[in-house]
Amino acid sequence: MSTTGTARPFALIMQTDGGFVLADWTPTTKPADSIDHESAYSAFRMRPLPVHPTVTLWGDDHAAWRGLPVNDSARRLLRLLGAPQFLFCGPVLLTGAMTYSMDGYAEGLTEDQALQLIELYLNCSLHIPTQRTR
Repeated sequence: MSTTGTARPFALIMQTDGGFVLADWTPTTKPADSIDHESAYSAFRMRPLPVHPTVTLWGDDHAAWRGLPVNDSARRLLRLLGAPQFLFCGPVLLTGAMTYSMDGYAEGLTEDQALQLIELYLNCSLHIPTQRTR
């Protein structure tokens, strides 16, 4: 993943239907705040999982117990990143790398990183039929 792009930090919310929402990410942003603000679901307890040297996935530990749908889209993206396969329910949040010097805070994604994640998912998840020739 490239780290070039705008200086403004972002978080990428991946909905259970495969939709994406780009959210602001600042040092004071809590992962559940982004989900609560940008999603139809409310997050209870978000847990970080570093899935790539530059990407951290945040999932709600209690989403399955609360009956939220399985996020198959997140599992597909994890597979594309070569990350361990975990089952997540409800929306997940993607941020930058964890910076342990700041009490477990994750950096934001650049706009380029967010777009690369979306492009990776779309290019490998969609099957676009080829034109038929007689």
